[in-house]
Amino acid sequence: MANDQRGNLHVKLDGSNQQRRILALRRIAAQLGATATNDTLREPLHDVYQFGVLTGLGLRAWLEAMPRLGLSTANVTAWGFDSFQGMPEESSQFLRGSHKKDPRWQRGGLNSQRLMHLSDWSALKEAVVRNIGFDSKRTKLIRGFFNESLAEGSALVQRLGMRPALLLDIDCDLYTSSKQALSFMLRTGLLAPGSYVYYDDYDISSWRMSPKGHPYKEERLAHEEITREFGLTWKPLFSHRFQGPLAGVSWIHQWAESGNRLTSRPVNKTLAATDLAPVLQLVSCARCHPS
Repeated sequence: MANDQRGNLHVKLDGSNQQRRILALRRIAAQLGATATNDTLREPLHDVYQFGVLTGLGLRAWLEAMPRLGLSTANVTAWGFDSFQGMPEESSQFLRGSHKKDPRWQRGGLNSQRLMHLSDWSALKEAVVRNIGFDSKRTKLIRGFFNESLAEGSALVQRLGMRPALLLDIDCDLYTSSKQALSFMLRTGLLAPGSYVYYDDYDISSWRMSPKGHPYKEERLAHEEITREFGLTWKPLFSHRFQGPLAGVSWIHQWAESGNRLTSRPVNKTLAATDLAPVLQLVSCARCHPS
């Protein structure tokens, strides 16, 4: 923790878990055909959405890396959804075995207020926006458990001027929260063909496991159910050749192999599935009728 000049506490930049997002964005940029000299995104999709903001560093990683990979943020609004009071209660039947006794996955776990030592919402909001480090006028935080904060549906979208997502980051860990977030984005038309969805709490290796021996849980179960309910077709971006660390985001720990092996050398390595988080582009939706 650290104090700013006004005496407010905020989280010191910790980039130990953010390379997953850099590698995901590199796959997205490559798939879009973007280059370091192309600063105009040709897709009719604009905004970045994250469900599960915590202290804001995940959004910071996306927004700092985008222009460095040829994706302009000039017309982007960042939307962050979180209770900022920790996890809601979840049935153990939906939790992976390693999470059933982990306090971070229990009610009240991963609590932004406790992590940042700020109980007043206005002070907490200011600190999280500062951590995100993006244009404060285009950084919008929506507070509340999703069953409450998303209840307005399309009325919320219209009232706040939300636009279709270029990128949706599902980092809310739990099955119920993930399904609520995905359903809201699809029912309101914010998740549209062409949008990319990133799942933070899986790696590609475990994502691909057969449900026969490894029943789907948490974000993976939510994805599977939403895919069936809405008749979705996806294009997975599941491979990446690592060319070395991305310049300009030195606070993020980047390495060529699993573990904390930092490198500044040029490399050309196909990363293992355990090094990559799932990224999927929505191709079509058979039953999406925004209301």
